[in-house]
Amino acid sequence: MKRKLSRFFKKYFTFSRREQRGVAVLLLLIGILLIVRYSLIKYSKPEVIYYDQSSFTKDSIESSFPKDLAKETSKTKSYKKTTKPFEFNPNTLDEEGFKKLGLPMWTIQTIMKYRNSGGKFYKPDDFARIYNLDAEDYERLKSYIRIPAQPEKHAESLKPQFEKGKDVSKNIPVIEINMADSLLLQELPGIGPVYARRIIKYRQRLGGFVNAEQLLEVYGMDTNRLSKIKPFVRIDTAYIRRIDLNHASFKDILRHPYMEYYLAKAIVNYRDKNNGFRNVNELRQINLIYDDLYYRIRPYFEINPEYIPVQ
Repeated sequence: MKRKLSRFFKKYFTFSRREQRGVAVLLLLIGILLIVRYSLIKYSKPEVIYYDQSSFTKDSIESSFPKDLAKETSKTKSYKKTTKPFEFNPNTLDEEGFKKLGLPMWTIQTIMKYRNSGGKFYKPDDFARIYNLDAEDYERLKSYIRIPAQPEKHAESLKPQFEKGKDVSKNIPVIEINMADSLLLQELPGIGPVYARRIIKYRQRLGGFVNAEQLLEVYGMDTNRLSKIKPFVRIDTAYIRRIDLNHASFKDILRHPYMEYYLAKAIVNYRDKNNGFRNVNELRQINLIYDDLYYRIRPYFEINPEYIPVQ
């Protein structure tokens, strides 16, 4: 046994003088490369931008906004201090009424769009779902919200009409799909509580729908069901929740349903290498992003104009 082991080691682990010199040269080269790499990392000085944290005050941030927006913001804040809340029904209050409550114009416009698209508030918590309603405003107003009890005939009243084969298309409202809540979605033909929840869950992951065909990406949705609801669906891309290419983390980008690991990594690498994106079109410079993919993901990204990097 010992003799066999001895032959084995002699056969595979014995080097000639020429092979010994070759191994020595190879180890020397590896050593030199490691020393060079270490020196480059240690002594190179990458460009670092330092920020004075004391400069990030409330006033300096507001001063970086466009003038009109800064004025509107300061006006709204000062107006809130002088307004006195009153009881109101968010389903019926007009624009002037919301102004008197101290809400900014952009929030009022969102509320009006939601209502005009057929949206309704069934309970005070529904009002908090207005995406650009400030949490402070909601806390200030929630105790004044008065919504009359709704008659319990929501989906039940539609059932006999379907059973009798009547045309109920006249009774179905056109729904803004990016703002509709679960109850409103159930007004659509063929959409019950389960599909309504799935649509909302996918909408939250996606950031909003750009076209009706994206509903086919919802689990269980088929072309037959989509064809029934499509005439009653309206899409306003103003409600899309976009990702800031220059500030989103790798995880934030990867979280989007259209992203894969290597694609999100390529976007972050391009941003780091080029000191940020100057416009969304730069995504096309990334090799992994072909034309069809670019047009698919383009609506979900943006560049904050206040923080465009300088070349």
